Amino acid sequence: AQSAISHDEKDNSDNTFSRDFSPAFQSEFEQLMHWRRDVRRFQKDKPVDEEVLNRALSSAFHSAPSVGLSEPWRIVRVESEAAKEAVLQNFEGEND
Repeated sequence: AQSAISHDEKDNSDNTFSRDFSPAFQSEFEQLMHWRRDVRRFQKDKPVDEEVLNRALSSAFHSAPSVGLSEPWRIVRVESEAAKEAVLQNFEGEND
């Protein structure tokens, strides 16, 4: 049985690279794209599990392209209300 995430990698003679993903993977990926959501409201009183957060950030930032693969982003945890307010004021000041 073929795994839903399996794919075949091909090196073509013209130095291009392509992948042939299984129909099951293509279907699951299409469903995932339909299910995705942009969350704008958060449960501030419910902490996010540290392992879940680390896995999500690692996956997102290692998958995101950057200029010259420089990966210039930095992740900072802001916990205090005063620091959150300072971040918001800085953001709003830069985006007027």
